[in-house]
Amino acid sequence: MPPLPSPPRWYAPPRLNWGTQTVKVIVGTTQKEYVVHKRLLCAASKFFERALNGQLAASLSQEVKLPEDDPVLFACVYDWLYFGLVQRVDSLAFIHARSLWYDDHVWLQIYRMADRMMMPGLKALAFKSAATSFGNHLAYIPSREFLKSLFEDEAPLALRMYVVEHVAYWLPKSANKDQWGSLFMVHDRFGAEMALAMLRSQAEGNLFQHPVDQVDFLKNHGFDLDELRQEARAADDEIGAQPLKHRDQAVLFYMAVLTFPSNRVRGISGLTARFQQETCVANV
Repeated sequence: MPPLPSPPRWYAPPRLNWGTQTVKVIVGTTQKEYVVHKRLLCAASKFFERALNGQLAASLSQEVKLPEDDPVLFACVYDWLYFGLVQRVDSLAFIHARSLWYDDHVWLQIYRMADRMMMPGLKALAFKSAATSFGNHLAYIPSREFLKSLFEDEAPLALRMYVVEHVAYWLPKSANKDQWGSLFMVHDRFGAEMALAMLRSQAEGNLFQHPVDQVDFLKNHGFDLDELRQEARAADDEIGAQPLKHRDQAVLFYMAVLTFPSNRVRGISGLTARFQQETCVANV
């Protein structure tokens, strides 16, 4: 799968001058360090704004330690902050801790991290990306890992019901009903919701709509995506916005990582370091 295009402004990181002050975010048991512009991080996240500007020890050290979080997922946060994109590989899966993570599961984990860190822009992007994996033009079967996590751990009701009705829409139309039907056994709560959804599907027949075609489906299930996107844009400072040439330069670096396999193996750390140096100099 090709990388995601640059997100629309609604899903972009805050538009503002980053300044020159940086802070450290130390993630996971391996204590992976990320150096981030403080103003950018605080504008994007109320969690970090409170940690770095409040009465917590982090406000004195200008370091935030997240020992229980995943450095691989925080790298996605980092990519979004600086590139306006979330790094993707050219397939439906990538290897994480020697296990296979599919796109839907990745987006769900990014959503949860964004929710914990109170990042409305990334939260909206992750939710939208997770939901639009399941459309009315492609019979995309949810991964079992995604379904189990979606119904076993905390997740928005709107996303749960969106996936339930996606499956209920496609199962009768699919030639491979056994593969779809096997999903009922992934989690008891999913199976129970699917039983109800299939009753509605059978009763409505061809009138049963995919959730993407249902008016205000997300709002009717307690999730207001527009409100979330407006909250994200409240952090913008158009007058002091970072010059676009630096954002464009970041995207070029990002695309270089995706284009050359050797860059994917090495990761983006070298390109990111160079980008940070150049933007810091530009802000002086």
